Amino acid sequence: MRTPSETTSRSSTSCWMRRWTTENPGGAPPSQLTSQITGAIDWRREGIRYKRNEVYLDVFESVNLLMSSTGTVLRNEVAGQVVMKTLLTGMPECKLGLNDKLTMQKGDAPSAKVAGQKRGSREVEIDDCTFHRCVRLGKFDADRTITFIPPDGEFELMKYRVTENINLPFKIMPAYQEQGTTRLSVTLKLASLFSPRLFATNVVIKIPVCARIYNSSFLLCLSACANLSAVLDASKHGTCSN
Repeated sequence: MRTPSETTSRSSTSCWMRRWTTENPGGAPPSQLTSQITGAIDWRREGIRYKRNEVYLDVFESVNLLMSSTGTVLRNEVAGQVVMKTLLTGMPECKLGLNDKLTMQKGDAPSAKVAGQKRGSREVEIDDCTFHRCVRLGKFDADRTITFIPPDGEFELMKYRVTENINLPFKIMPAYQEQGTTRLSVTLKLASLFSPRLFATNVVIKIPVCARIYNSSFLLCLSACANLSAVLDASKHGTCSN
């Protein structure tokens, strides 16, 4: 004998399946919508076993900046991506907490807008926050804890975008000076704005020039010729000196 809740759930699922089949004849329903209705975990198979449980988590962020010739920041944003690789036995439930306290505007979905307070507080403002479908959105709405049963192997857990209160890692100060009708001198100053305890690697600076350039030379204050190899290759006739 089925309970009223079971009958209602199965009836709603059957109605949804009939409606989807009518609108999309000959096709199977999307797995994401099916898992949301039935609660099935179709992104992870049963019976997975490892001799040693391991979890790897990487956070990738790219800073996009548009600055005027006077140094005014016109547009800046940070695009972030959290990638995980899980080698876990069985059907484990993982919980991930964030250092910064997140608050969501009332009425918004987790994939829409996450709002924070003013700069200097422990809260941040995140736009376009999107989770993998394994994340329990109801749990995230309740206490901002990312709870999920992960897929096996590597997957993208979440991605986000930040447009407010961004601390830029570098400040670029360019200066152009025409020397006659055939020569152009470019002076570029690069200042780091992050903590002295941190360091940056593989920094590449690309200077756009005319495609008809005949020759170019670079004078660097640091031994960074290797980092500028892509720029020198693009100029074809460039030389580098310290």
